[in-house]
Amino acid sequence: MEVTEQYFRKNPQKTIASARNESLPACAVVANLWQVIPDAISLGVLDVFFHHLSESKAPLPTTTEVDDAVFALPVLSLLGLGHIASLPSEQVSALGDRIMEAWPGIFEWCFSLYPPSVSPPSVVRDEKRDSATRAISFCWFSIAQNPRVRESMRSTPGAIELATRLWVREDTMKLPSEVMFPVPSALLDVLLIPQQSKMLSQIVQASEASPSHIAKLAVARLTAASTATPVDLYGIKYHTNLIFGLTCNPDHPLQGALFKAKVIIATTKSLVAATKDVDNKDPLIAFSMVRLCTYLKTFLEVTDGFRFVSQSLNAGLLVGLAYCGTRLSDVTTEERDVITSLISSVVSRYLVYHSVIRAAKTSMHTVKTDHLILYAKVFDSVLRQAWESFQALLDDRVENSDDFDESEKPDHGCANAECSGRSVPRESLMKCAGCQSVLYCSKTCQIADWKRGDHKSVCKALKQNAEDEKAAAEQTGETDPSKTDRSFFQFLVMRDTQIRFDDLRQQALRKFPKEPLTSMVVKIDYTVLPPIFTVEPLSKVKNPYLPSSNGYASGEAIIRQFRRNPGLGSLIFGCMPAGRSKTWWMFTFENIWSREVTLRH
Repeated sequence: MEVTEQYFRKNPQKTIASARNESLPACAVVANLWQVIPDAISLGVLDVFFHHLSESKAPLPTTTEVDDAVFALPVLSLLGLGHIASLPSEQVSALGDRIMEAWPGIFEWCFSLYPPSVSPPSVVRDEKRDSATRAISFCWFSIAQNPRVRESMRSTPGAIELATRLWVREDTMKLPSEVMFPVPSALLDVLLIPQQSKMLSQIVQASEASPSHIAKLAVARLTAASTATPVDLYGIKYHTNLIFGLTCNPDHPLQGALFKAKVIIATTKSLVAATKDVDNKDPLIAFSMVRLCTYLKTFLEVTDGFRFVSQSLNAGLLVGLAYCGTRLSDVTTEERDVITSLISSVVSRYLVYHSVIRAAKTSMHTVKTDHLILYAKVFDSVLRQAWESFQALLDDRVENSDDFDESEKPDHGCANAECSGRSVPRESLMKCAGCQSVLYCSKTCQIADWKRGDHKSVCKALKQNAEDEKAAAEQTGETDPSKTDRSFFQFLVMRDTQIRFDDLRQQALRKFPKEPLTSMVVKIDYTVLPPIFTVEPLSKVKNPYLPSSNGYASGEAIIRQFRRNPGLGSLIFGCMPAGRSKTWWMFTFENIWSREVTLRH
């Protein structure tokens, strides 16, 4: 008897009975079509699949190849169970007990189909492995939609490892035309508990590869989805979800491996790719947009902050966020706030780094020139205020950075406060051989400063600070700001102090009327918007560095030096964002409180 779709629709009970009695044609039709038959479950269709996947029937593990026919009915049964995900969620939930009871058998058959050895000899010939990958992935992803079943799967020894092996071979799996998403990636994501280090290590071990290899594979698949024609929105969704889970544990090597694999660049480019078709109303776009923005919001500041922000800007972050602005009606208020914060909080706060400013300038120029219509839409959206504030701040910082570039960086001058030639060009100055930081115009000035200004203690502290910073960078992988970034920040601090001079002077006179102006330390906190400007007497000011930080010793020495000899000049503390923390810098200048003295820049 030929079993066809038409026959199944007319005689569902007989067809299901034939499938249970090991009719391969009947089982094939039932496995592929049962979900469209209204009474299929009540007629016992799931019992057919559970029967063929009975734990008692599962073959014992073996390294010798067996007849493929042994696995024909179980594979069809796995495919049949894969359609459970198409049922309403409440119906999937109601099937929990039955699936839980059948799970041990399902796992045993899958383990036989897909043993730990990926290369022959194995039970299933390698050329047949794509079918096994598809069947197991569909089945597991489907039944894992039930929370109780999902927990049971996670706790089954070997299940995470098997899911990982399926994921590794995902690229060779041929998807049926009706399947639109990368099932092994979706499966591994739904089973993964991101913060559980043990599970992440299981994934690494089962893949028989390094964290670096796993990271590169995950990023490559996301990149492939975002560069496909047309863009693979399902691929972006599920690959981003999995990458999110693999990145979440800061103590596991996978996070660092993903960062080294340039995941920030990949997610930024995926954001642009997913949102650029402004006429496409596919709800997947809004989902992917929110997920990608959440990923960037979560991880842009994980290390030093400025490096990833620059990478993302250079990869098109502002273009992607501009596209997002045309779709905000499709997301919740909380999701909109995440997207907005990337402009108004994250990127804006890092506009104290020369490298970030230049990257933002280029990215904004691209938005204005290559996407003029989009730019107009942005300023007509609910993000208008955020974009206007960002544009104003960026314009101001670009002007500062242009002035800085034209000045060829600020002259540090001779460190000897009594030197008559402190305006000597930088190229004529000589570095202290000890700390490699302080500059002098002559050996005479160095000797004088060592005697009068106690540079000896400062020199040792600065040298130790440099060594500590180098060691910390090697250990954490974080990058210190470049010399250009540090010099520009000093320039910005000086410029803003000049602009706010009258306000700072009034604040000092109001808060500390008994203290001389020359003893005031200016403190500028750029980690908040707008920056906060305060003053504090030198006698009360505290070292901004933590005792455990690299700069603490040199900070103590400098403050002690200025307290002993206020005539050395003025201190200004500047604070810049540095990932999840902040970095304080101490700058020494001539007396900024004297009207006759102009800050050098």
